[in-house]
Amino acid sequence: MAGLPLLTPLVRATELLPRTGTRVVVVGGGFGGAIAAKTLRLINPKIEVILIERNRSYSALPGANWTIGGSRRIGENRLTYDRLEGNHGVRLIYGEAQVVDAAAKTVVLEAGTLSYDFAIVAPGIGFRVDEIEGYAAAETPDLFPHAWTSGEEIVVLKRRIEEMKNGGLVVVSLPTPPYRCPQAAYERVSQIAYYLKQAKPRSKILVLDASKSSSDLADLFLTGWRRSYGDMIEYRSSQQVLQIDAPRSSLRTTSETLTADVVNLIPPQMAGTLAHRSGLIGEDNHWCAVDHSSYESTVAGGIYVLGDACLGDDQQKSASAANAQGKACAMHIAGAIAQRGHQPHFYSNVLYSLLDDKHGASAVTFYRSEGRKSVRVDKGGGVSSEWSELEGIYARAWLGSILAEMSS
Repeated sequence: MAGLPLLTPLVRATELLPRTGTRVVVVGGGFGGAIAAKTLRLINPKIEVILIERNRSYSALPGANWTIGGSRRIGENRLTYDRLEGNHGVRLIYGEAQVVDAAAKTVVLEAGTLSYDFAIVAPGIGFRVDEIEGYAAAETPDLFPHAWTSGEEIVVLKRRIEEMKNGGLVVVSLPTPPYRCPQAAYERVSQIAYYLKQAKPRSKILVLDASKSSSDLADLFLTGWRRSYGDMIEYRSSQQVLQIDAPRSSLRTTSETLTADVVNLIPPQMAGTLAHRSGLIGEDNHWCAVDHSSYESTVAGGIYVLGDACLGDDQQKSASAANAQGKACAMHIAGAIAQRGHQPHFYSNVLYSLLDDKHGASAVTFYRSEGRKSVRVDKGGGVSSEWSELEGIYARAWLGSILAEMSS
């Protein structure tokens, strides 16, 4: 069967599924949640694993930027969850979790509840739109698309750029860190420039980066932009968007007011709504505080939090990091069920980008768990010294691998 639909609200008070053993409920089928569910079943098929996901298919963000430049089709980023059930016995419920109740050890959905022994939550991100005057959560994303929560949203941004006149201005606004996969924001600028260079060469891109400090990865992009796109791209750091008038295509930053033909506004971010509803937010009021040896919440015991919603010590938020967290968390929970001692874990965070349709670069960081923290391992890893076709081949191979692992 392809997943259990939500039951009617008439049975709200009932348990949605009868228990078959020790139960782990996973909420959210992204790169962290889906991999955690699969890994648990691979380690111990006797564990009952239930995955709650609001959508029957998943549109991945890694590689979605490449569709702007024309070297990938968005359909290649769409995945389904059928094989998680058919190949691994993960039980699927398609619906939206309203809250995870740590005290009652239940996940509440509109149709009823699911009790659990362990809960894993991968709530994704939300946007702190109240920090931008004039931002309307319902209307602004249609006018100033962020394209930062689903690969499908790239289609809207791509269409806006394609409809723009030759000689138009594209503004890409990057928020203050931490936010989901900063490297992908720079890659998006690269892919927009690659398209414009071919189709609308008189056009310009203005990058407004709220970050005040540079990095090796950012410097690599700036060098690549100068070599490949000349003066098409203008980059400005320490430029936070304070106010917008989306119907008039205008925005005010810390230093000026300007208008543009296309605005890709990526707002400041926080953990997703479910994390806030479930009381998983740490002292910073934005992100989930976790024990990095297991990814168990430090404010709500028995609930584990994965992916971009975590306050990640030195970790950059990425699909690679979520994948590694999902495996580490699954091994910890399986060990706890088997009453085995907890072992520290080592993992990598791999970030690949394309400058155009062929040339790629990577940034690789290794970590180990140390106490309740994740600590960067100095030896190994690093940022590419230059853009190369070989790294471009690696980038496409990495994407194919991580998507296949999630959907097989």
